[in-house]
Amino acid sequence: MLLYLVRHGKTSLTSNNSNLVQGTIDAPLSPGGYTQAQKLAEHLRLVPFTEAWTSPLAAAQETAKVILSQQPSGKAQLHVDDRLGAKCMGITESKHCGEVKGDLEAHKAEDGDIFMAAHSSNNSVKARLHEWLTELLNTHTPSVSTPQSPTSPFPPLSPLSSTLPRSPASTGNFTPSDLIRALPRPGFPRRPSSRSSSGATGLGGGSGSGVILVLTHQECLEKLFEMLNVDESVDEGDESEGKVKKVPLSMYVSEGIDMENSSLGNTSVAILRVWWERVESDEEMGSVLEARGRLEAWGMKDHLD
Repeated sequence: MLLYLVRHGKTSLTSNNSNLVQGTIDAPLSPGGYTQAQKLAEHLRLVPFTEAWTSPLAAAQETAKVILSQQPSGKAQLHVDDRLGAKCMGITESKHCGEVKGDLEAHKAEDGDIFMAAHSSNNSVKARLHEWLTELLNTHTPSVSTPQSPTSPFPPLSPLSSTLPRSPASTGNFTPSDLIRALPRPGFPRRPSSRSSSGATGLGGGSGSGVILVLTHQECLEKLFEMLNVDESVDEGDESEGKVKKVPLSMYVSEGIDMENSSLGNTSVAILRVWWERVESDEEMGSVLEARGRLEAWGMKDHLD
């Protein structure tokens, strides 16, 4: 299974390099943002998306719809989920970054409640993203395992020679051609998992495959991968109880990807490959399937070149 995680295009609030704090302000795409979305849609036109998820904010929904409008099959259904929504930035929203620089630094340090009234904490953002990803993985977990681990339909990509130049698009040791070759081929079963009328499913029953488009925001992408790449657990957001949850999958970051120093510009793309491996559990449960992941691209924006 492949997840294409995309940041939305530029909005009317942040166009013309206005450098405003947007947060949860629901601004639509600017003309420039719409152009970015169109370029990305053309770039991803032959990626066979089987389903799509988006933040409820207008810019994310509009970007997702532009991308899906270029799909030859047009079969991917778009789901709106509040858990993919932007992080609330409290009293700094709609203000110039320079004007509230101190407040933003306090907020980044976790959590400047005195300065950032009504803001979202980093832990609360991680908690809702944890919940969303866990449900998505549960939906797609294969219900029937085989002696072979139900991994990606293609073998892992072989690292390129260290003598080859690396792309500035932060795709690890893989060229764009490598990534394209790794996509599901036409004719390969790409059955999306069955859904109830409410759109929810239980554990298992999925095919373990699919290509999923996800539209969200910069801070959500950063917190999601921070959770998967660094933490062994995530705070549920209830400080009084101090509960933690295990991360939804064990993630490997491909060599050459520098997440700390690679920016996530508007309409940039991250690609996460997910598969399931059989692991031994306790005597009662026997072996179980656990999700594994490999980050194969981060901050890709070749479509804007």
